[in-house]
Amino acid sequence: MHREDMTRHREESDKRSADHEERTERYREECEKRSAELLSKYDRELAETRRVNRQMLTQLEKTYASLDSTLGLMGERIEANTEEVRAQTRAIMLLLDHFKGTHGGPPV
Repeated sequence: MHREDMTRHREESDKRSADHEERTERYREECEKRSAELLSKYDRELAETRRVNRQMLTQLEKTYASLDSTLGLMGERIEANTEEVRAQTRAIMLLLDHFKGTHGGPPV
């Protein structure tokens, strides 16, 4: 009877071991499949991110070029306005000098 119990125990153990190995193999295959799916999804998303980033950089370059041009024009206009204001100030000062009273103040 003891031998039969040992044989039965061994058979049950072998069956559990085989079941465990089968489950482990199925799990490994599922993990590999899921890993491949996730890697594929990651690669697609990475490619999309790179495409969007390239578009953004291109747009930023255009914006920067436009901004640089606008700032250059604004700088030129500010210089022109500054010169205009200086010229008008000189003209006003000449008029004031011309109409000064005898004591250096405004005419009475």
